[in-house]
Amino acid sequence: MSGDIGTANNVTDNSYHIMAIAYDENSSVHNPIDNSTVIDGFEFTSGNANSGSVTNDGLYPRFSGSAVFITSWGEEVNITPTISNCTFINNRAFQSGAIYCDAAATSSNRLKISGCRFENNYAEYEGAAINLFNLADAGYEGVSGSYSAEISGCTFVNNSVNNASQGGVNGGMGAAIMAFGQGSTTITGCVFDNNQSTNYGSAIALRKNATVSVNNSLFYTTENGAFVLVYNNQSNLQLLNSTLYSQYGGVLQVDGTTAFDLSNSILWTDASGTNVVTAADANGEVTNCLINSTYSAPNMFTTNVINQNPLFADISSDNYTLQAGSPAINAGNNGLYAGLDASTTDLAGNPRVYNYASAGVIDIGAYEYQDDTPLPVSLLTFTAKADGNRALLQWQTASEQNNRKFIVYRSGDDGKFIRIGEKEGAGTTTITSNYIFYDAAPLYGNNYYKLVQVDLDGKTTELGVKLLTYNLQRITYNIFPNPTTGSIHANFEKGKYNNVILTDMTGRILTEQAMDHEAQSAAFNLSGYPAGNYFLMFVGNGVKVTEKVIKK
Repeated sequence: MSGDIGTANNVTDNSYHIMAIAYDENSSVHNPIDNSTVIDGFEFTSGNANSGSVTNDGLYPRFSGSAVFITSWGEEVNITPTISNCTFINNRAFQSGAIYCDAAATSSNRLKISGCRFENNYAEYEGAAINLFNLADAGYEGVSGSYSAEISGCTFVNNSVNNASQGGVNGGMGAAIMAFGQGSTTITGCVFDNNQSTNYGSAIALRKNATVSVNNSLFYTTENGAFVLVYNNQSNLQLLNSTLYSQYGGVLQVDGTTAFDLSNSILWTDASGTNVVTAADANGEVTNCLINSTYSAPNMFTTNVINQNPLFADISSDNYTLQAGSPAINAGNNGLYAGLDASTTDLAGNPRVYNYASAGVIDIGAYEYQDDTPLPVSLLTFTAKADGNRALLQWQTASEQNNRKFIVYRSGDDGKFIRIGEKEGAGTTTITSNYIFYDAAPLYGNNYYKLVQVDLDGKTTELGVKLLTYNLQRITYNIFPNPTTGSIHANFEKGKYNNVILTDMTGRILTEQAMDHEAQSAAFNLSGYPAGNYFLMFVGNGVKVTEKVIKK
C-alpha cells in the first residue's frame, strides 16, 4: 500500500495517512475495536503526514501517522487492533509516527504489533517508526484513556528523527519508538539497528510517566555522533536480558527522579571516557548486568555487576552473540526472568538457558551461548550449611578432567565476591571425590558462596552459588545523621569492632579507622565526596556488618 498517489516520486503530494483505524465519530454508537481486527502482511510505503493542520472533524492530525493512524478520538473506547508481519518503509511525518496511536486500551486489551519491519522512516519531532501518545498528558482537555501496547519480534533499521517541526528541548527523540504520557508498553524480541536522532534516544524514548519494559532485545549503533540509545524522562524503564551497544556514545540517559531497573543485561560502549549510563537524580537498580565501569549515576545501586568487555562475536558484522570465554556466560540470574522454563528462547530462537534441565544458568544479554563442550568437572552436589560458628561447604564430583583446584568465593548482599580459600582438585579421575571447606568467619545475614573450578591451563568454570543465612548475634549500633550533608557519626558497643571502613558503591575503600578495645564511636567527614550512596562497614570478632549511608 503506497501513499504515492499524486505525481510519482514526489513526496509533497502523498497521502497524509495510508490507513486510519478508529470508530465512526459521526455515529451515535461507538463500537470498540480489539485484536480480532487484524492487519497482516501489508507493505506501507511513502506516506507523508506533512501538514500542520487538522481536519474539520476534530482531533485527526495530518502531521502524524503517515502509514497507520489509530485513535479513539480522545474517548475511553477501546481501539486495539493487531498489526502483524507488515513492512513500513520510507514514510514521513511532520510530527511523528509511521504508526501513530493515541487510542485508549481498556481492561486487559493491548495494541499488538508483531513481526514487522520499520526501515528508513522519518519524522521531524519524535517517534519516526512508532509513536504512542497520551492526549491528556499533552494538555488536551476533555479527553480520557491511556494506550497499552505489545511490540514483539520487530526490526527497526535506519529510522531517524530531527527537531525541525517544533524545536525546543523535547524534540528529536525516539527514532524508533516514542512512548509519551501515561501508558504501558512491552518490547520483546526486537532489534534496533542504527537508528538516528538529533537529540536523545536514537532507539527509544520515554517521557512523562510512560512505562516501558524491554526483554530479550538488541540495540546497537555504530554511527559516529549518535546520541544515547535509550532516553528516559520522568518515566519508568525496565530492561531484562537485553544487549545495548554504542560504538561512539552513551547507552542510557535518565532525566528526572523516576526509577529504572536493569537486569541480566549488557550496556556497553567503546567510546573512551563516555558514561555508559547517565542518571543524575533517578534511582536505579542494576542486577546481574555487564556494564562499563564509567557511568554517572549516584543513586544507582548495583548487585553482581561485571565491568569487563562482553566479547561480542563480531561487531563489524553486527554479530552481538557471545564468544567462548565471555564473562556474560552463566552470569545472569534465572530468578529475575519471570516465567522462565525449558521452552523459553533467546533472541536467536535458541534455548534461553543452555542445559536448563541440568540446572543451567542464564547468560547476561539477549543471546545465550550454546556450547556442547563437556565440563571438566561433573558436579553431583554442592551444599552450604551452618556448623556452630562456622559455615560448612561440601561438594561431590562424579568425575574430573585436568582439574587443578577449586576456589571458594563469598559475597554478602552487596554482591561483591571475595576469594576466601581453595581446595586442590583430583586432576583426572572417574572416581567420586568429596570435598569439605570451612568458612571460619561468615557474615551476619546472607552469605553467598560461589564455587569455581580451575583447569590445569588456568581456564575457570563457575559451578554454582549457594545461599546461607547466618544468624550471628546482632551487634547494636547507631549512625547519624543519615542522610548527611557533611559528617557522619557512629556509636556502637565497646570492644566489638576492630575497624570501621567507609567505601563507595563499588566497594573501593575511601577511608578506614582502626578501633581499640575501648572505642565506642567513630566519625567520618563526607563533605569532600560527591552526593550519592556509600557504605559504612563494621569489622571485628567474626562479624562484618554493612550499613548504607546517603550523602546529599
